[in-house]
Amino acid sequence: MLTTDIQLAENEHDKIIFLSIISAINIVMCLPIEIKRLPFGKLHYPLMTLWLNNSMWLVLVLSCSLLTNANAQQTKKVLIIGIDGCRPDALQQANTPNIDALQAQAVYSYYALNDDITYSGPGWSAMLTGVWSPKHGVTDNSFAGSDYENYPHFIQRVEEYDSDLYTVSISQWHPINNNILAGDADYTYNAINQMQVTSIARTQLTDEDPDVIFLHYDNVDHAGHSTGFSPSNGSYISSIESVDQQVRLVLNALEGRPTYPSEDWLILLSTDHGGQGNSHGGTSIEEETIFYIAHQKNLASHELRPDTLVVTDTTNCIGNEQHLVLEGGADQVAIPHIPLYDFGADLDFTVECRVKTSLAADVAILGNKDWNSGGNPGFVFSFRFANGPEWKINIGDGSNRVDVNTGGPVADNEWHHLAATFDRDGLVRMYEDGQLIDSASISSIGTIDTGAPFMIGADINGGYDYHGAIEEVRLWSGIVTQPALDDYKCTPVDAAHPHIGQLLGYWPLSEQQGAIANDVSTTANHGTITEPTWQSLATEVSYAHTPRITDIAVSALDHLCVDIDADWDLDGKSQLPDTATVIVLADSIPGSLRYVVNASCPDDVITFDESLNSQQILLDKGPLTLPHNLTIVGLPPHTEVSGVGQHSMLTIPTDVILTLESLQLVKPASSVPTIFNEGTIIVKDVNVQE
Repeated sequence: MLTTDIQLAENEHDKIIFLSIISAINIVMCLPIEIKRLPFGKLHYPLMTLWLNNSMWLVLVLSCSLLTNANAQQTKKVLIIGIDGCRPDALQQANTPNIDALQAQAVYSYYALNDDITYSGPGWSAMLTGVWSPKHGVTDNSFAGSDYENYPHFIQRVEEYDSDLYTVSISQWHPINNNILAGDADYTYNAINQMQVTSIARTQLTDEDPDVIFLHYDNVDHAGHSTGFSPSNGSYISSIESVDQQVRLVLNALEGRPTYPSEDWLILLSTDHGGQGNSHGGTSIEEETIFYIAHQKNLASHELRPDTLVVTDTTNCIGNEQHLVLEGGADQVAIPHIPLYDFGADLDFTVECRVKTSLAADVAILGNKDWNSGGNPGFVFSFRFANGPEWKINIGDGSNRVDVNTGGPVADNEWHHLAATFDRDGLVRMYEDGQLIDSASISSIGTIDTGAPFMIGADINGGYDYHGAIEEVRLWSGIVTQPALDDYKCTPVDAAHPHIGQLLGYWPLSEQQGAIANDVSTTANHGTITEPTWQSLATEVSYAHTPRITDIAVSALDHLCVDIDADWDLDGKSQLPDTATVIVLADSIPGSLRYVVNASCPDDVITFDESLNSQQILLDKGPLTLPHNLTIVGLPPHTEVSGVGQHSMLTIPTDVILTLESLQLVKPASSVPTIFNEGTIIVKDVNVQE
């Protein structure tokens, strides 16, 4: 390997360098040139004579100011549009031609997650700092416990990287600027409505030169709280379509900038959370699922979807091939009320079921009560408020309540047997997978009768939706003993069961189709399944490879070439494509060598995809000017790069260092240098072909 600085020959007009490559000995040599000056028109251009390999080359080298790059590097800029409380399934349902147009040239996912805390304070903190709540410290909208000193808004990191970059934040929800950003941007504005967000953004794009601009729109979240977060809610959909119109107005201003053709805008769109019913803050998939759209004008569309995994479920001991899966909303099973289910103030009873879920939330797995208050009459299986992970039992009589909150973390996507025995003048006992977990006195509890149906998957008002599979629901009079619970936790009830005479209702939920929940006990009190979904659980959805809300900040930093310091301890990752890999042969299109160089960051190592092995890379759109220090490494033994026309292939400006390795350069013409250099070149295993 030969490493040398290029020698510069200067006059009052130009910096001139001639790079000669001796292919016979496979090295690059940079030689000082003796200049002979001859008159040439009004300017004096140096005429250079160099002897190499017993041949004389007579070369006229023009001023570097006359050499142009057909596709010069563009100025990197970022626009983030945050749409508060926008469910991705509703966004897909809405008529949003402007967001759709951005998606058409984007890396995108409608299966991204905020799988932390789905309130706005922690949601926007996660998006804008790139870390989860255990680090940024925000767990609700009070911002108590925040640690933005150690985990700041990404705009602070941009300002520390280059204080000359102009940063802007315009927010309809003022705590974003007041609490999370806290003065780190060059310009902030707290808007009173979404039209003002757009108006101020257009002014900034027209009258100023922002490098980073964040916009927050809040109307969709308002619509969700007032009318419901649902893709079937027309008011909610209309609010999304209204924001799409605002997006168009912002894009008009951005695309109308005189400098827009020379700008490389990354436009990111996302949200802080979804919603369910009229609220959010829980861990349902409707609340956690968000969208991630990362648009660039030359980007090919690429969707990031969940993976479908084939699983072997060793806990599926009942052996059903299809399972009843309740997915929220109207999904539920209603068992008609009959007098047999009135346990009053003193009748003992036992309840069992098998569940498989990954969501520990404030739900009603089964019961006969209004779960708006644990003091209401009735009983329920649920999870410890608000998000578990422990499952719980509650019983109340309208005045008193008893809660057993100490069940195991059963929301692990495996089957578990849950049971409770209610000894009305003694203890409620909690059993999990046949084993006693805990107990509590319920002697103070009076009548628990409600006259309402026995509900599976919701409370008696149809709320507090359970998400997951359920089977083997059993209701007994009296106390079923622990050995019997253990023996039948993985076995359907049969005539040999020691308590078979006490069985009041038995819904195996093994129909595998239809909307009837058959009661196979002698009572035959069949239930109705609303919106039944029967699924094979031999496969499951994995979100391991979909984006997270913390990826927004890191994607923005990546695009701006801000080096991610390991000491920042960020949780997010950039979802932008690897711009340092050449994937196409043709010149000046996305994935080409020229495109990759112009999209690169300083000190990137540019490589070539294996699919280009033994292929010729073209540079036929003029000299490729290196924007900053780069390393270009070919595939072994050599990647061939070919120039066309009467111009150099590469131009290396002053103070730029180019490292080349494993390349074969095909000269465009014998009368021009392969590389026009004013900087420094380092080479290893580089050949030149005439």
